[in-house]
Amino acid sequence: MDPTLNQLKTFIDQQYSICSFEQRNSITYYYNQSMQTWCSLHFYLHGQLKIHIDTPITEEIIQLSIQKHNDSFAKYGGPCNSMEAASIQNNIITFNSFVSAIQTYKIHFN
Repeated sequence: MDPTLNQLKTFIDQQYSICSFEQRNSITYYYNQSMQTWCSLHFYLHGQLKIHIDTPITEEIIQLSIQKHNDSFAKYGGPCNSMEAASIQNNIITFNSFVSAIQTYKIHFN
């Protein structure tokens, strides 16, 4: 079963100790982003792919977000300064922790 962001948020709220700090942080990051008025209950997976909080996050969606990230990197090149490099690295870490949290969720419920 592929979880939605809402299901992941509920999962970390109810099963707090199962997920690592980084996993909880990544879910909270995307969830808080979706609660911003300008996001209208959407978040940007890997900073690239707009997804509604009730859309199941499938392997295909994860792969598409990776492809969009790689395409953007190829199109625009690497960071132009250390702040941008830090932002990109933070995005990658958050995304990887989020994918890890999805795996933890699937293990728990399968």
